[in-house]
Amino acid sequence: MAPPQNTYHVPLRQIEYRSYLKAIELYHYPHQVLSVSSFEEMVAARTPGFIRRLESQDTLCEESGEEKNYVPDGDDVPIGFTEVAYLFNVFRDRGSAHVGGSALGFRLLDEDRIEWMCFDRPVGNLLSGATTNEGVHLFEKVADLERGDDIRRLKGTVGGWPEHRQWCNGLENATKPLLKLTTVEKSRSSLDERKARDAGRAEVQIR
Repeated sequence: MAPPQNTYHVPLRQIEYRSYLKAIELYHYPHQVLSVSSFEEMVAARTPGFIRRLESQDTLCEESGEEKNYVPDGDDVPIGFTEVAYLFNVFRDRGSAHVGGSALGFRLLDEDRIEWMCFDRPVGNLLSGATTNEGVHLFEKVADLERGDDIRRLKGTVGGWPEHRQWCNGLENATKPLLKLTTVEKSRSSLDERKARDAGRAEVQIR
């Protein structure tokens, strides 16, 4: 029996994970150049296919705040940037076999949340073409996260690399946001200031 569908996705329907074989594209977004709230307003007003904004718990973190997945030195998200996941063709039209809806997940490390922007079509052109008036590209692609396969999986279970599934689980459990994005922006700015102070202290200690 198929799992119950998330009613917040209407009119879209998320594809079951066992059938979702697409790689997830990871980007860095410069929120100090253009806030996520400003970007969302621009997208909602100008981009055909934008459905709604949702939010979920950060499914890539433990309750303690520690990362569930190993992050090599140098792979941390830089100060002033937000990690973004692009889930291509993750939705189908409700009541239809047509696949084409997609989602952008903005991971807010300081809030233990993921902000989702849902679309009824692919938005690859948006990611490659979004720039500021000064010509700064807003999305820098940093990785392709393949689904992979767990060779140890048992019959009747679904394989895949944990991080790939964690992103999909976040979208699957996303609900209507409780906070306005302007509130989130203030928290994110505080995190950047804290990171900068920590980096400064680290430099002093090294000297």
